[in-house]
Amino acid sequence: MTAAEFFGRVQMAPFYGQMFRAAVEQLPPGRGRRLLDVGSGPGLLTRLAAERGYDATGIDADPDMIEMAHRIARQEGSRASFRVGSAEDASLGARPFDVVTAASLLAVLTDRSAGIRALWRLVAPRGILLVIEATDRMTAGNANRLIAAGQISAGADVLRLWAAGREGQTVDPSLVEEIDSVAGLSVHPLVHGLAAGWVIRRGDA
Repeated sequence: MTAAEFFGRVQMAPFYGQMFRAAVEQLPPGRGRRLLDVGSGPGLLTRLAAERGYDATGIDADPDMIEMAHRIARQEGSRASFRVGSAEDASLGARPFDVVTAASLLAVLTDRSAGIRALWRLVAPRGILLVIEATDRMTAGNANRLIAAGQISAGADVLRLWAAGREGQTVDPSLVEEIDSVAGLSVHPLVHGLAAGWVIRRGDA
C-alpha cells in the first residue's frame, strides 16, 4: 500500500472527516479568501475549505498524494486545486494567504520550530494559521476506551493506528511561542480531546 493509498483510507474514516469539518468551521466564511493547505495529502481539508467558500489550494511534497487529491476533487466536483509543493517554496511567500492550514504535519517534522515559522511566513497580516495536531491524550488506552464506549465505531482501526503512531510524539500549542505578531490563540478540542485545532490569528498590519 502506498502512502497516498494509506492516507486516502485514513481520510475516509468518519471520525476523521468530522474532525476536519469541525476544525474548518472555526474559520470565518471564506467569501473568496485565499487558503493554502500545507501537507494536504489526499485533500480532505482543502475540499472542506472550498465548500466553506475559500479559494483553496492544497500542496504536498508527494506527487502520488496530489494525483489522488486531483482525482477525488474531480469525482466530488470540488473547486479545490492542488499542486506539488512545500511550505519552503520561495514563490509562496510573494503573496501571503488569508488562511494557512496544516494537519498532522508538525508532529512528523524534525525541527518543529522551523516548521511553524515556515507556515507563519505564509500567513498574510491579520490572517489565520489553523493547525490540527494530536494532543497528549492521544494514547492507545484512550483510543480503546472511546471505541469500547461506542463513541468511535466506524474507522476504529484508523484511530488505533493514529494513536499508536502519535503516542509520546504529540505537539503542544506552546510551540506558538516560537512565532511573532500573534494577536490571539484559541485551542478547540477535537475527537473527544484526542486532537485539537489551534486557531492562531496574526495581528501585524
